[in-house]
Amino acid sequence: MASASLCPRGGYHPIYGDADLIASQTPPRVPDRPARVQVKEKRKLQQAEHIGEYNIWYGKYTGENSFERAARASTRVCLETDAGLTRVDHTDPGAFICLHFARGCCIAGKDCTYRHCAPTDADETRLDGEREALNDCFGRDRHVSFRDDMGGTGTWNRDCRTLYIGRVCAIPSEEEMKQTLIAHFGEFGVLESVRVLKNKGAGFITYTLRSSAEFAKEAMAEQALDHDEQVSFSPPIFPICHTSFSLYIDYFSQSDQRAMGARRSESSRKGDAAAKRRADDARCNGGAR
Repeated sequence: MASASLCPRGGYHPIYGDADLIASQTPPRVPDRPARVQVKEKRKLQQAEHIGEYNIWYGKYTGENSFERAARASTRVCLETDAGLTRVDHTDPGAFICLHFARGCCIAGKDCTYRHCAPTDADETRLDGEREALNDCFGRDRHVSFRDDMGGTGTWNRDCRTLYIGRVCAIPSEEEMKQTLIAHFGEFGVLESVRVLKNKGAGFITYTLRSSAEFAKEAMAEQALDHDEQVSFSPPIFPICHTSFSLYIDYFSQSDQRAMGARRSESSRKGDAAAKRRADDARCNGGAR
């Protein structure tokens, strides 16, 4: 299997990276206009009370089913119409991006205390700093390891630039599926590579910037594509989401082989010990007769 080349930022270029794809795109820019209000504030009905403790790590109450499909997103950001300048652009241009803006539901507009735009190279440079490396592009804390379900904000030990998109409609051709993903996810940043698994109804998208992947993960969660499917960012079976799919398979196969070898050795040792005990019991029973 071919190896990946080290990129200037310290990560790895996917071995299936498309240079023409990168060259054909332009990075998102902040338009010189006030940001608009995406939704009007509305009164929410009181939710039913839950019994038990609330787990801030997984965002649910104790005993809640984590396998239920999330509801389809009711709002979606459109950078062409929603992006713009906010109050913080004039006071602190290095502020974090608004999470509600990424989800398409910010009620503050130009009065928001966070920025309303897609991540840029300046954001990536700032996030690589010693202090900001502990946060994502929205200012949320990152952690020392990935969460069990690969959700949340990720870890500061590995930069995650690749998104695994599940529940993609597999009826069109592979090329049409690829162009659909490019059309929907290319809005949030420059795509480095796009890989489609037609028989799995899934795809892998790699951005050139980590902050772009973080923004797209929030902006496209539970959204619909061209065929009204509800996409999800399901976790892969092994937490190597920051690399390309081919590297992920290669790394998993090596580590999996080592783990399986250790399990086989342990099973063989236990099996030999059990057989020896059975033989000793049989000799003891025969002597007793």
